Amino acid sequence: MTDNNKQKLAIITGANSGIGKETALGLAKSDFKVILACRNLDKGEQAKEYIVKNSNNNNIVVEQLDLADLANVRDFAKRINSSIKTIDVLINNAGGIFNTLGYTKDGIEQTFGINHLGHFYLTRLLLETILASAPSRIINISSFGHFSANGIQLNDINYEKTGYRGFKAYSQSKLANIYFTKYLASKLNPNETTVNALHPGAVRSGFGMDGDLKGLYGEFNKLIRVFEIPSSSGAKTPIYLATSDKVDKVTGQYFSRKRKGLLSPKANSEKDARELWEFSEKLLAEKGFEVPPLN
Repeated sequence: MTDNNKQKLAIITGANSGIGKETALGLAKSDFKVILACRNLDKGEQAKEYIVKNSNNNNIVVEQLDLADLANVRDFAKRINSSIKTIDVLINNAGGIFNTLGYTKDGIEQTFGINHLGHFYLTRLLLETILASAPSRIINISSFGHFSANGIQLNDINYEKTGYRGFKAYSQSKLANIYFTKYLASKLNPNETTVNALHPGAVRSGFGMDGDLKGLYGEFNKLIRVFEIPSSSGAKTPIYLATSDKVDKVTGQYFSRKRKGLLSPKANSEKDARELWEFSEKLLAEKGFEVPPLN
């Protein structure tokens, strides 16, 4: 990583609960300055209090970020880029699963919009600062659920032609996280910036518990909580990828339990990864949000 005499800085999206909060705590204990990028500022401040109390690290900052609002993502990135000089680690953690069809502020199906496109845009906007902080790391929280996706329906991303199913949309978004990881990694020098994805495990967190899943889906989600691992266990792999010397210069990989994990055959498609990248850039441009060129 970077000079041991300099305090490293990490940005974690969705850091007010679950894996994000426990990952922030782990990095705070490792003497990182941590920016908690949260949609809800009140919950973000509560998370900050918890992290400071349990780490004795006061360098925890809460910033408002709503990945379902591209203008908000742009404004967040502008604040960050103008106020700090280095980003050693970016952890794209926030996400959701919804069993009813809904849309972001920009009219994009919310699962794809939040889980993939918001993070795609955020990363591209912060990338110049991340690259200038080399050696730096980008970490994307994906899921074993990507195995259920047989590709991404880019020709009907808003489900106007096909029936909407929450888990289908979720699994496609998690496959998108892996495609994004692999394609971005292929464009960057691993001696400077690495990009990796991970499956945190079946975690007992707030995921899907904020009214996102309703009816039988919601009740089933509550029942299986007893069989899931705590958020602190789910945070072990992102903390490892953010801090361990063992993954210096390791890039474009998918991890589970701090080891390289098994990918679905579909997740290894370079063609599909490139198509998603180009589609994402085009969709952002159509919504009025150009991304900086990737040199």
